[in-house]
Amino acid sequence: SLNLVFPDPESCDIMSRRLGTLLELICPIKAITNLTLTALNAIEIPSDSSAHTQDCSLSPPIKSPEGRLMPTVMQLPKASCFVINQGSMTEGIVNEHGQRTLGVLAKMTQN
Repeated sequence: SLNLVFPDPESCDIMSRRLGTLLELICPIKAITNLTLTALNAIEIPSDSSAHTQDCSLSPPIKSPEGRLMPTVMQLPKASCFVINQGSMTEGIVNEHGQRTLGVLAKMTQN
């Protein structure tokens, strides 16, 4: 886990794009997502797309109505790179879904 701090959201966005370009050259799989309060609290059904590359939704693994586990960016294999841009995060209330997402992110950064 690596934490870079920049003075404003624009600098975070620029660094996120540059880091994504670099990581694409050295990592087999990479995913980039922007962490915002809205994205954190939103319950999003992941798409069937297997291309986890840019602007991935931030959703912990969930089951479909048929009971099958739906793929999310949080299920990337080992040796993958997951870039989380926190530059757009603002103050506010985190709902139950957001708390679950933060819990999954915390576990990911510990491993």
